[in-house]
Amino acid sequence: MIDKNSIVLLTTVSNFDLYNKTKYSHPKGIKKVVIDGQDGMYGIESLYYLFKKLRNRNIKWLILADEDVIFLDNLAIFDIIEKLQDTGAIAAGVRDGGTIPNRIHNPYVPNMFFCVLNFEKIVQVYNKKKLKKMNLLVRMSLLKIYQD
Repeated sequence: MIDKNSIVLLTTVSNFDLYNKTKYSHPKGIKKVVIDGQDGMYGIESLYYLFKKLRNRNIKWLILADEDVIFLDNLAIFDIIEKLQDTGAIAAGVRDGGTIPNRIHNPYVPNMFFCVLNFEKIVQVYNKKKLKKMNLLVRMSLLKIYQD
């Protein structure tokens, strides 16, 4: 059984009109955090910010869902979290590159549009400096691939 108090749904919002329509589909009984992404706070910058703000908040599971995610079966998210917990996996989501034709970014990380993370485990190894360096190296290698 998953403790709903240990789950946070984080949405980085660039369109609040849309968010105000979709937020009613969000799973009930969990904490919700909204980052205002209207002025460019999204992607990797949003990740840096969430680690800074949420790292000491007793969060085990973090659901990242953009404002255009609609939870048709909002209980299914708890099944996903239970599966992650049972298998020891730390993330579930679609790769940010190599799976969907219009996503050509890093194939080794989940797309932040929608993913579920074992935040408790990830925060133990999170290092902003290393992440920045790795992100730069991946971008440079992907640029080379697409130029060839």
